[in-house]
Amino acid sequence: MRALRQLLMVALFAATFAAEAARHEFPSVPWSRIRLVRSSLTVDAVDDSGSRQFRFMAEPRDRIEEIDFKITENGLLIDPTRAFSAGLKKLVCTSPEIQDPSFDGQYVVYEANVAGPPPASIISAITMQREVSPGKKSFHCVFANRSRPFVLFSDKTPRRCRAVMLLPDKTSGYALRFDITAPAKEPYVFHGAAVGRLYDLPPQPDAAKDPKLLMHVPFDGSLDASAAKGDPRPLSSKGLDFGPGVFGSSVRFSSAAKSILEYAFAGNAEPAHGAVSLWVRRNPAMVGKTANGWIFSTPRPFNDRIGTGSLYLWLWGGDKVRSDNSNDGDLSASRKLPRDDAWHHIVFNWDRATGTSLFVDGVQVPGGTGGLDPVVRAVTAYTYSRAGEAGLFDRFRLGSVSGVGAFDGWIDDLRIYSAPLRMREVKRLRAAAGDAAYRTPRPDYAVLSAARGENPYVAPPLERAGDFGPMTLVKEWRFDREKPDPSFRHYGKIRIGKLGETPYVEAGANRSDRFAMTFGVDSKVPFYVLEFDYPDDAKRTMDIIVQESGGFVDDYALQVGVLTGDDIPVSGRIRTHRCIYWTRPVTNAAFIAMTARTGGPAALSAFRIYRVDSGRLPAASMKESPKKDGWGRTVALYYEDAAVNYDFSVRDEGSSPEGALDMADRCAAVMKFTGENLFAYPAVWYEGLIGETYNPRRHAPGFMSAFYERFDREDIGVVPLINQMGLYTPDPAWFTTERLRTGRIHETPVSIASSGFPDSHITLGPPQYNIAHPAIRAYCSRLVDSLIAEGVKHRSFKGVGLHLKYSGFAWFGSLKGGYNDYCIEAFEKWSGIKVPVDRRDPARGRLYAEWLLSNARGKWIRWRCKVCTDFWIEMANKLASARSDLKLWINNICVLDASMDGFSESDYMRRTALEGGLDSDRLAREAPNIILGQTTLPADYRTTDGSLWFYRNEENRAYQRTMHLRRNFWDFTRGASYPLAHQHDRYWEDATGNPRRNPRSGDALSGPKRDLDEHNWRVSTLNPAGEYAMNHYAESLLNQDMLGVSKGGYLIGTYGMEEYLAPFAQAFRALPPVRMDTLPGGGANLRLRHVNYAGRSWFYIVNCSKVKTEAKVVFPENTKELSGYCAKCDGMRTLELAPYGLRSFVAPAGMPKFMDNGKSGGGK
Repeated sequence: MRALRQLLMVALFAATFAAEAARHEFPSVPWSRIRLVRSSLTVDAVDDSGSRQFRFMAEPRDRIEEIDFKITENGLLIDPTRAFSAGLKKLVCTSPEIQDPSFDGQYVVYEANVAGPPPASIISAITMQREVSPGKKSFHCVFANRSRPFVLFSDKTPRRCRAVMLLPDKTSGYALRFDITAPAKEPYVFHGAAVGRLYDLPPQPDAAKDPKLLMHVPFDGSLDASAAKGDPRPLSSKGLDFGPGVFGSSVRFSSAAKSILEYAFAGNAEPAHGAVSLWVRRNPAMVGKTANGWIFSTPRPFNDRIGTGSLYLWLWGGDKVRSDNSNDGDLSASRKLPRDDAWHHIVFNWDRATGTSLFVDGVQVPGGTGGLDPVVRAVTAYTYSRAGEAGLFDRFRLGSVSGVGAFDGWIDDLRIYSAPLRMREVKRLRAAAGDAAYRTPRPDYAVLSAARGENPYVAPPLERAGDFGPMTLVKEWRFDREKPDPSFRHYGKIRIGKLGETPYVEAGANRSDRFAMTFGVDSKVPFYVLEFDYPDDAKRTMDIIVQESGGFVDDYALQVGVLTGDDIPVSGRIRTHRCIYWTRPVTNAAFIAMTARTGGPAALSAFRIYRVDSGRLPAASMKESPKKDGWGRTVALYYEDAAVNYDFSVRDEGSSPEGALDMADRCAAVMKFTGENLFAYPAVWYEGLIGETYNPRRHAPGFMSAFYERFDREDIGVVPLINQMGLYTPDPAWFTTERLRTGRIHETPVSIASSGFPDSHITLGPPQYNIAHPAIRAYCSRLVDSLIAEGVKHRSFKGVGLHLKYSGFAWFGSLKGGYNDYCIEAFEKWSGIKVPVDRRDPARGRLYAEWLLSNARGKWIRWRCKVCTDFWIEMANKLASARSDLKLWINNICVLDASMDGFSESDYMRRTALEGGLDSDRLAREAPNIILGQTTLPADYRTTDGSLWFYRNEENRAYQRTMHLRRNFWDFTRGASYPLAHQHDRYWEDATGNPRRNPRSGDALSGPKRDLDEHNWRVSTLNPAGEYAMNHYAESLLNQDMLGVSKGGYLIGTYGMEEYLAPFAQAFRALPPVRMDTLPGGGANLRLRHVNYAGRSWFYIVNCSKVKTEAKVVFPENTKELSGYCAKCDGMRTLELAPYGLRSFVAPAGMPKFMDNGKSGGGK
């Protein structure tokens, strides 16, 4: 027994030592043992044994000589004021290298304690060494908070600047780094830094639960509380009156009367956590004013709040409700109030473990725990460096802050609780008010649409699809000299070149070299047709944007581009890129042509502006076969991003019901012009259902109904997409530092990654939430219910789509996610396999993953497939029950991650789908109303140029260029009754024109008269020149028949290719919506497919190559071409197919066949 006790003591000592060794402090000795060693470029803090504790460097390097350092009793006094005045950009502090294998693959928390006057700010980073080859190391610096620097708030109290990062495996060394980036007018003090593993932190506050009423003041003719745990009487009151309230009477506050009302805080509220519920009504005279109005506050002046935990509820700018609980991260919650004098219900929640949040008229507003990185925010923001200061919570005030800034209006029914309120409690409080509770008016789009009448932008079809009809030339510019217009300006070099006899202006060959020109437009003309002539003679990667020339930063109406050369044949002639440009209500515009990739210079020979005489877009004429289950073949316009408001230049960017209807009409006009018949849009975007609670990009209330109403008239289908990665309003108690530290986060819906922790790289990593958790399944089911409820009465509503990427929580994403305890327990029960991992280890998720992938990989994948596939079959059945023609569209885009293991292996596409949890065979077999879509990324090879981190493997990047031509790429859709090929427009994305974010792009092209505010965020879709833009449409038909094709990303990606897309859509949509059989022959690039359907024989021929091709085909008797080019095609015919051309046919009976394997020839 004694020996056992000794052994336990040794083990305990070893564990304690390991935990202590996992935290590294700098300096590791008292400051009294530190001395400074200066050189011409550095200042080192060295201890009495000669070991370096810190190194300070400046940028520029020689500015270090102008920075004064002095060691004090408890820190290092740093005075950079002279250096900042002399041009210092930042001061960099680095620790010595840390060699600690226990950090590998772990979340580490690192912090610096710094005191200094604002606005000095700090960003933090960690520098890592990685052995990339034997004897060769790479250094990688990752900034944890570059986008949101820590702002210092006191020259006496140090701020705890805490950052958190998930480190990679097998990293040989680490160093801390902190950058002082904003000038300080006074010295500051660096007190020290530390780094350790997340689960080695000391115990942290956890979320408060079970709210109890602490105080209730009904204001029914008295200022005394009807119930209170503390003093029920006011400590002071002044300038108050009573008036009608929601319940009886209310108390009135007035800035003119300098109203004051104060109560004791002790007993009536808790500093660390609680909730305030009250009703407010603004003085009608103050509605629309911008003065701040203070509703609830604690004593500390607002400008001295950060880090104190002080509480404030106020009207920011007069009409935005805002709540603050003054954490170090300065995260707040806010929501705009309608400009009215109605009664509004507000609940202000605070908790030092979870920050602050609001409910405004029953709508939840997060204060930091929502979004795409809640784990990082929970650890880094919710610290309170100054919470121990005296006098913070001796009282609270209503209607003012620090005795000033009175709220003008009425307050009723104040209730204070001991813990934050949840939605169910808020609903109960609102329900008590009955009809007095404010409800957001919802527009009646049916009435508004009926009043609007027919679409004012659509004209009858013309003989040739994609033809604008008669147009009037407004103006033309020839680029035959270096200054073709007085407004012409450029960045980088330009030159005048010639193709044949046609001169052109060419930008420099460096990325971001560009030229621009302003021009006038008539705001009464809804759209123009713009023509850009360019030389198709060499490799060019050209970005073109057209924008309002001054003042509006969100003008994305036309951002396009052209690719020539390289893998695309050059014609050796001048080509024309013709685009629709929707005008804004201004008279000034500009275009900018830019070299988007080094070595592919932009060039233009002419620019023309046309006005379409009819003022409308002619619809492409369509002949469609009989539908099956309410569906024909589809050509879809697809949005990955919730950005439709940017595209059509409606006057209020689509944020009003009238603007949304106008935008829907413009969108329908473009789609009918190009022949597209299905609109797919993320009604559920990155953080939830777009609506009253979560509304990115200013969508109108109920905006999807605007599309349904208008598209009902146009015979265009609508599929609302679910493209969600995070939750806008998750339960903040899921993300407390204490849950992370102890491993209790396993029991929440937050998904545990194979690292053992939630993954914070939400846009590229595994899902943030776990589809196996009942709360997430119920949430997804409610989303589908909501989308069905809004759309089912409209014939344009065609179902629901899943935009399925790795980080979306509609599935597990990959084998990197889904290692919560409840998943392991369910797997053990299903499989009978016991997973031998210690459930007490806070990082046990990593151990689960290691054991399962080594010992039960196949069964683990099958169980995950059962979880996800069962659920989405259930959702497909729900759609079918709502209406028999509704489909569930599952769009697989996991091809995005070219860094995945086995990316170029033959089973990659099917394997990654299974690993994420979707069994396409089961989906196709058990839910016939499911569309299975596979995504390609046409632009990646040309535009990324290795700049995206997962394309640093050049072999993978080159492989992706042609992987869609391989048969196994389409394994996900092979068994589908309705397969679809999707092109995701990986838009060219760059901060050109913003020298702060992209220094290499130079200054914006404003010109000497400041007549151009260059749009400094490019999201352009670049397409191959001319007919080659159709390559992915045609090539998707190479290995199997597809019933649908779609294209899209951030903006409309088909501008400039309408004359080729519209004829393709005519031929494609004329075919029956059933899979067709591939007939023998055709060689490598021609495909002839056939099916008997609805009593007739249907077939098509597609050329999947970049050259014009002839095909000899024997047609059945009385064959007709569906697009009308060949009225009668009996017997043997030699067909000419353009590059990527499609031609479709129908006959009363019989089957076509090739006479030979097809003959490819040259062509323009």
